Amino acid sequence: MAADTDDAVPVCIICLDSVPTPVQSGCACRSDSGFVHAACLIQKALAQERHRGGEAWRSCQTCRRTYTGPIRSALAREVWSRARELPELSSKRLYTEQFLAEALCSEGAYAEAVQVSERVLAVLDRKLGCDHPATLMSAHRLACKQAHLGNFSASEETDRNVLRMMLTMFGEDDPRTLLVAEHYATTLGCQGNWTDARRILLHVYSSWERTLGEDHVSTLKTAMLLEASVPHAEALGGPRGKTQKLVGHYTATLGSDHPITIICSRFLAAALALEGRHGEAEAIAEATVHRARRVLGPCHPATVACLHILASTRATS
Repeated sequence: MAADTDDAVPVCIICLDSVPTPVQSGCACRSDSGFVHAACLIQKALAQERHRGGEAWRSCQTCRRTYTGPIRSALAREVWSRARELPELSSKRLYTEQFLAEALCSEGAYAEAVQVSERVLAVLDRKLGCDHPATLMSAHRLACKQAHLGNFSASEETDRNVLRMMLTMFGEDDPRTLLVAEHYATTLGCQGNWTDARRILLHVYSSWERTLGEDHVSTLKTAMLLEASVPHAEALGGPRGKTQKLVGHYTATLGSDHPITIICSRFLAAALALEGRHGEAEAIAEATVHRARRVLGPCHPATVACLHILASTRATS
């Protein structure tokens, strides 16, 4: 039944019951079709696992988008509970544990995500060696979670080691190298090293633009980091106005309440503030905080970051 008012009680799309209160699945399904009980979705995933494999636990069968937030964590914990008794070197166990780490990270449980990622990396190091591509990407995922946790020095060291080996093995324009370089640059920027951060990000941006085009999502994401994270970006040259295009892309494809759209909107507010457009930045930051509180929760790190941007824009507007 379609919701006619904001006060309409949501029902689970699977069992059609409203008790307990269902939650947003975090995929791209919107309105009534986006509400579900975690227990119902777990049973659906079990039924679909034979023909959908691991994707039954990771992505929505309807919109094909990855689950996010509490639903993703519930699914990850369930599938991990079924794989944890497998041998430590089992590929299925490693895949499942990495899935759990990513789900914990999306929920803001960064400390637990770091612990899980460290375990996975240690096993891959023993099983495949430190220079195997799978081990290198696992180390990079650990670096991302270390940065989320605020341990930027550890993240920088981890990514620096990975980047050094990837440059030798794959070259500077390989997509895997570019992903690691982009995150390494943002970590440098978070520690105040804007000069090196900008140099690396500009190389990543130009490589994506050359190989994928200026409107590809990967190109727009790097442009967003340049616009929103580097002080005085306009004076130093580089892309402008790309963050707004990226937010528009995700709003159209995922909806304004999707966590990815919310996070990109936070970057848009920061980018506008850096341009001196404080009124626009404050309006976007305020709307983003409202959505982040409702979708992610008041204590989620992304919500807290939105609040900091809002406070900063209000102080300067």
